Amino acid sequence: MRWLIARTVAVLVVGGLVLAGILYLASTVDTQPPTVLAIRLTQPLPDDDRLAAVTTSIEVAFSEPVDQVGAAAAAGFEPPVAGAVSWSGATMTFTPASPLTPAAAYRFVVATGVSDLAGNAMAVLPPPFEFNTTPRPTLAASDPADGATDVPLAASVTLTFSSLMDTASVDGALSVDPAFDYERRWDGRRLHLVPDRPLLPGQTYRISLDETAADVSGVVLGEPATIEFVTVAAGLTALATMPGDGVDGIAVTTPLAVFFDRPIDPASVSGDSLTVEPATAGTLRLEAGPDDPAGTDGAGSVLVFTPSAALPPNTTFRVRLAPDLRGLAGGTMADAPSWTFTTGVPIGEISNGVTFLSDRAGPINLWAMNPDGSGQRQISSELGGVVDYAVSPTGDSLIVTDGARLVFMAADGRDRRVLSDADHLEFDPAYSPDGRTVVFARADATTGAWLGLWAWEVGGGEPEQVDIRMGGGASPAPEPSGTRSGPALRAPRFSPDGGALAFIDLAGSVGILELPAERLTIIPLAATSVPRWMPDSSAVLVSGGPGVPSEPAAASAPVAPLAPGDGDRVHRLYRSGTLAQPLELGTGSRVVAIDPGGRVAYVTYDGSLWLTDDPERPAARRALPGVRVEAATFDPGGSMLVVEIEDGGRSTLEAFDPATGRRTLLVRDGWAPRWHP
Repeated sequence: MRWLIARTVAVLVVGGLVLAGILYLASTVDTQPPTVLAIRLTQPLPDDDRLAAVTTSIEVAFSEPVDQVGAAAAAGFEPPVAGAVSWSGATMTFTPASPLTPAAAYRFVVATGVSDLAGNAMAVLPPPFEFNTTPRPTLAASDPADGATDVPLAASVTLTFSSLMDTASVDGALSVDPAFDYERRWDGRRLHLVPDRPLLPGQTYRISLDETAADVSGVVLGEPATIEFVTVAAGLTALATMPGDGVDGIAVTTPLAVFFDRPIDPASVSGDSLTVEPATAGTLRLEAGPDDPAGTDGAGSVLVFTPSAALPPNTTFRVRLAPDLRGLAGGTMADAPSWTFTTGVPIGEISNGVTFLSDRAGPINLWAMNPDGSGQRQISSELGGVVDYAVSPTGDSLIVTDGARLVFMAADGRDRRVLSDADHLEFDPAYSPDGRTVVFARADATTGAWLGLWAWEVGGGEPEQVDIRMGGGASPAPEPSGTRSGPALRAPRFSPDGGALAFIDLAGSVGILELPAERLTIIPLAATSVPRWMPDSSAVLVSGGPGVPSEPAAASAPVAPLAPGDGDRVHRLYRSGTLAQPLELGTGSRVVAIDPGGRVAYVTYDGSLWLTDDPERPAARRALPGVRVEAATFDPGGSMLVVEIEDGGRSTLEAFDPATGRRTLLVRDGWAPRWHP
């Protein structure tokens, strides 16, 4: 019995020891083979984990660390792809050596040969990981669509790509024909080309991308992409507005106008054709433009809104044009313009200020500003533009001309009065020193016959002819108009003391008339510039040459201000003399300003500005090198100038201090400056 009990105990002890050994081995020795938990793309598309960018890598996540050499050898692409393997823990990353082929199908396979660190071989192989690469990028859509017609002139162009693009490469691959300036805006896969100004009517536009445009993965288009579209046919087009869009300092007396490319059908004009905000009462009418055909029964190419009263100063207005206007011969607007402007503050007197001409608000008009360039404000608001002007010595009134008619107004733009009638061309205005009289030249509007010089008493009635007898003959009679032609007289200018009137005859002489019509001195010279008086009234300086035209051409509108040629020279003509004294100021010279002390500013043929205290002694050096000066004006003290500088086809105005050489930009778009005390 004891023997049986001892044997049983021994068996139990041995069994326990064996079981303990088995449990120990089971807990300390790895016998489980590794598995693949996941195979995935590193650069899948957001909405498809089996569609990859061509620059993608492949990640394989194992259930446990594995032998890296064996695993790298067991994994790879079908078809084969060269690449490199890297590890992060139990995750293997296969990075292709070069981008994959676009629009291709791939399989990534993990084959036999993978073992864990304990030597357990992977028993269950994962299925091949199949995926596709993205195709080459394409121009998927456009607006306007390829082949579109009747595209609005204000349209933008939108290009939609099939994938996100490398913006710089697209910019380099893009071309527009015919070219137009545009702003580039990206919105995801869409590129917007926003033109700086309306497109041309009836124009075929071609937008092209060459094959170098690439997506963000560097995949290029591979072949060019092109769209074509045609804008709306040429219809009624607004060429310009008055005032111009966004311009400040507009005269409170300005009319509002739109200039079209053809006459407007009066039946299409209504009270709603043009609206103004803030609401402004006024009248709307059509006016004929200079190129409009005759006999159009009230049609005209200029739509004009005249406010019933002066506009409030320092106020921004928005003007809108209705799209229902139509041309007399057909055609409607593809785009109705809308624009804004801001009124200035009218000043009753131009005092210690500079006037100048500018087209910033549409047609050329007269503007004024403070000497430092501040306070720029429009004075005149003529629809036909201004080519010349004169300001009274007191600065309270002025005369502007479009080369055909004279318009008088107060300095604040009010009290406007057209002095000329339809039978005459009137031009070259100038005030007397006391501001009471305006003299000007006149010609017949129909025949172009020259009709002498005339004078108008400011605020008075009809002008009277200046009594001038050239060559012993009588000056042309004022009536009937155009029946006879007299001397071709232009550019009358009073002497500073008011005792004489200088003028030129296009037939080849300069006249100085002592007032009132006591003595006439005729000096031979083919003058080409306005005579400029010396401050002491002893002489005039005028440009001219030796040639004498035998018969001046008839006048025709618009009559432009006189302009010397490159071969002319400055001459001095004494008030009591009989000869024109040539001055050694250089070829192509012309006087642009004379200060109160007699200092002369002149320019030569190349636009160089020179200053001399004695007109018989030319300046030793240029006053303002490196620029082309067209005009200048001294300040009342003679120490500063405002100069007009030609810059790339545009004229700018600068303040110039001759003593220091300092220049200050005043106006970017102005010419014909004059400084008033």
